[in-house]
Amino acid sequence: MTQYEKMTETNVKKLVTLLAIPTVISMLVTAIYNVADTFFVSRIDDSASAAISVVFSLMTLIQSIGFTIGMGSGSLISIALGNKKEKEASKYSSQGILMGLILGILFLIFGIIFNSEIMALLGASETSKPYAVLYARWIFIASPFMMISFIMNNILRNEGKAKLSMIGLAFGGILNIGLDPLFIYAFDMGISGAGLATMISQIISFLILSSFFLFNKTLCKINIKYLTKDIKSYLEALKRGMPTLFRQGFATTSNIILNFLAKPYGDSLVAALGITAKLYMIVRNIIVGVGQGYMPVVGYNYGASKFKRIKEAFYFVLIVETIICSIFTLTFILFPNALINIFSDSEEVIKYGEASVRYLAISLIFLGMSTTINQSLQIIGYSKSATFLASLRQGLVYTPLVFLLEGTLNEVGLCLTQPLSDLITALISIPFVFYFFRIIKVRE
Repeated sequence: MTQYEKMTETNVKKLVTLLAIPTVISMLVTAIYNVADTFFVSRIDDSASAAISVVFSLMTLIQSIGFTIGMGSGSLISIALGNKKEKEASKYSSQGILMGLILGILFLIFGIIFNSEIMALLGASETSKPYAVLYARWIFIASPFMMISFIMNNILRNEGKAKLSMIGLAFGGILNIGLDPLFIYAFDMGISGAGLATMISQIISFLILSSFFLFNKTLCKINIKYLTKDIKSYLEALKRGMPTLFRQGFATTSNIILNFLAKPYGDSLVAALGITAKLYMIVRNIIVGVGQGYMPVVGYNYGASKFKRIKEAFYFVLIVETIICSIFTLTFILFPNALINIFSDSEEVIKYGEASVRYLAISLIFLGMSTTINQSLQIIGYSKSATFLASLRQGLVYTPLVFLLEGTLNEVGLCLTQPLSDLITALISIPFVFYFFRIIKVRE
């Protein structure tokens, strides 16, 4: 079968599953090596663990920009391939890499010059900032490689080449987990060793992903001849990626606000909320991974005008994601102490972490529905609706909520903000499900 036939004729459930498994593995490995840094660094002290939470905001910012360009370009690529326009798809992939290269270099330059000031802006305390600066230095050096890797990863997924994207990310992630204890303990580099391990793993991922394009394993080509001077083409990719920017960008902003509000209560609370955020990230990455296996199916079939397959894929993914979220809900309710204790044996961190994880379980069951409808509208080009939904969870709902709850419930309010924000977002998302099916019906 050609790639077009595979994406438009294979049984929908089988196709989504085949594409989702590699993307879930990729997203899980990404989450796990972030969690691994927290695990190993938390053995130093609570301030070092809090520094990881601070630099996590920087990493999510880099990821959000890379995914914005990658998802925007990927949306255009999958629809172009559904229309059998491979040269047009190559244009979108080449311009996406160019944008990532320029922005990655800017991150590197400004990050090295203003490292200490940026860490203070991200919410580092006087005790955690020295650790954060050491760790972040390596992240800034790696930022061009990270940004381009995220873009290439999305290009491959939207081509339907999810296995190739998995290989690049998974190898780098596994390498990161192996290098962490080597650099932190064996070479006695402390938190700087964790940053160096992350940098090396990101560069290796970049080289692996690049090789697929260099050795013609992809439908999309990356070549200067495909670049266009038409600024509208670049803006269209950014427009389609805007929901990702708001979704990921607000995640970064909310984490910064949380660090600032938690700072007066001490590094233990910052560390506990950071650990909870990493556990949340594991669940969310699985759900997003399933959705990223689903999105190219929607894109191809939307371009090919096969709308029945889109509806079938939506229902299938929604059921799978709800089952996954239900399993994690039970796990978080039953074993919060055990989960926090993996990362810290501090009594204060465990006390805050237990409450935070249990509260988080309240809203997990709704995560699949709000994520699926957001991704569905984004991939077919309804950017305004998708951007609005993406702005809710950790932006339009989260920001006023965190100030309100912290002001009235103190530490408990900070722990409650994310789950209540997820719950409100899910309720607001329900009408958009009907809106999506109305769009499909009109196109039919």
